[in-house]
Amino acid sequence: HGNSVRGIAVCEELSEELGLHVMSPARRPAPPIRVERTCVDSRSKRMRPESEQRVLSEHGWRVRALELQGEISFAAGELVTSAALNGISQIEYGVLDFRTVREVDPIDIPIFSHLFESFSESGAELVLSAVDRLPEFSEKLNTYRERHDLPPARIFPDLDLALEWCEQGLIARYGELAPEEEISLGRHGTTIGMSPEQIQLLADNVEYRTYAAGDLIYDDSDSDVDEMLLVTRGKISLLMNGRDGNHRRVATLTAGMTLGEVGMLSEQRRFGTSRADSDVTAYALDHEGLDNLRAADPDMVGTFFANLLKMFAVRVGNMRDSI
Repeated sequence: HGNSVRGIAVCEELSEELGLHVMSPARRPAPPIRVERTCVDSRSKRMRPESEQRVLSEHGWRVRALELQGEISFAAGELVTSAALNGISQIEYGVLDFRTVREVDPIDIPIFSHLFESFSESGAELVLSAVDRLPEFSEKLNTYRERHDLPPARIFPDLDLALEWCEQGLIARYGELAPEEEISLGRHGTTIGMSPEQIQLLADNVEYRTYAAGDLIYDDSDSDVDEMLLVTRGKISLLMNGRDGNHRRVATLTAGMTLGEVGMLSEQRRFGTSRADSDVTAYALDHEGLDNLRAADPDMVGTFFANLLKMFAVRVGNMRDSI
């Protein structure tokens, strides 16, 4: 047909290297992008004060997360690239999640690597999550970038932590991150609307606690559910056992929030395991202290539980959105 021998050889080599044979695969593969989301409709499991939530509601669209799936072939890599770069001038953070990816064709390594530079040129930043599930891809990507004198890719163990990092960046830029220092009991979320005398009454019936980073605070196997914590400093992760036997973060609590109230008030097993991610300070309120408060000032207890219910409603709402 007039095609040169070398031209045909080039086409055959490209077809084999890039998996472009017209008869392969035998069935149409699933689309490489499972879900596309922003930090407006889907956020990390970190519980945040109202001021930070407002920033994310207003600017969360500046984060685009693509959850990939299946086998990422050369053709699929091009689709992912196009989706990631679509409207890139409008976003500041991009996330590619590989949690449900089975395999990545090595031919995609330069494609994914070039994405980082494309984001940088646009003033945005790209991060990856759950890449450790694909050690060969992760190693080859880092090797490729090192060979071309490029900085290593920013990688997070899971999508939740990647989204949290992006949220922190947005809040720092468009709002104000909540201070990390210890807050007083009078600034805690459960004491909103209380008088100074009522706050002092509460202080007289709680016990001050400290936990070091990495400490296990509560375990779901604990039979003792006699207390709850009013967190005043630090970060605490609530963990549940996944089907694979590994712990999965379902929420992160910070200063001004509560821990263990469900187990204490229901007198049943605690909800998951709680671990201090940083140095934590808190006030412990047990049943005896709560009974003393009821006897001394029922109105104060009513305010306490009204605040507690509002905080719990926000937490449940965030978990629902995550699910």
